[in-house]
Amino acid sequence: MTGGLARSADGVDAFGVKARLVDAQGQPRSGGASRLTMELPATARLSTWSDHGDGTYTTWLTSTTATTLTVRLMVDGQPLGQPAQARFIGIAAAHATLARGQSQTVTGLNFLPGEQVVGALNSDVVNLGTVTVGPDGSAAFTVSTADVSPGHHSIVLTGAVSGMQEVGFEVLPASGTPAPATTASTVPPTVSATAAASARPTPQPGNSAGPDGSLARTGASGLLPRLTVLAGVAFLGAGACLMLWWGLRSRNSVLTHAPRRRPTTA
Repeated sequence: MTGGLARSADGVDAFGVKARLVDAQGQPRSGGASRLTMELPATARLSTWSDHGDGTYTTWLTSTTATTLTVRLMVDGQPLGQPAQARFIGIAAAHATLARGQSQTVTGLNFLPGEQVVGALNSDVVNLGTVTVGPDGSAAFTVSTADVSPGHHSIVLTGAVSGMQEVGFEVLPASGTPAPATTASTVPPTVSATAAASARPTPQPGNSAGPDGSLARTGASGLLPRLTVLAGVAFLGAGACLMLWWGLRSRNSVLTHAPRRRPTTA
């Protein structure tokens, strides 16, 4: 979970998707789960639609790559309404392990261009400063591990709008040999911040329910609002509307506004 308005590109953290079908008279239409589809890339997955018997249908959208998906509801293969965007973020580090004294670079991926990202090195919390996300959605932090004790550490990047990403790494004694460079969601540390140029004005944290720039490692503070992203439209005598929300699915609840990770069991 990110605690912000984006989701983690880990194949687990999910956007909830809710659709509502009505007939030409505006009456709810159940029994239509098999008619609902979305066009998605191979790295994204939509779980099976759940029919709630009152014209509403829900599913979960995940991605294994840091990207912004443009999603559109389709009924019987025909698109309805306006497309909506679902942004997934990630994190990449240059090394999975490195010898003490070497430098490490960690990069946030697909954050909102122009937003402020705060970096923190754990275990002993070290503030890495703030970086403005560049036009490509990246925010890079580079740090020497000269003052970092050998062992497991992590770096947390917290975007004022997008939310949090964390990556782990191992620092070896100075005589150790670093492992080859690796990619994205499990890797090393850093302590001087450098940023790419900003493409847009910095978003105001007060306009979101995401983190406020603190160095907290887990969770979101406060509740995220439900966001309606597609308006209802009519097609072949039926109407549909689509919403994305952040929430926890449970056996007895379609959604809650608290941002949490999608459960592993139904």
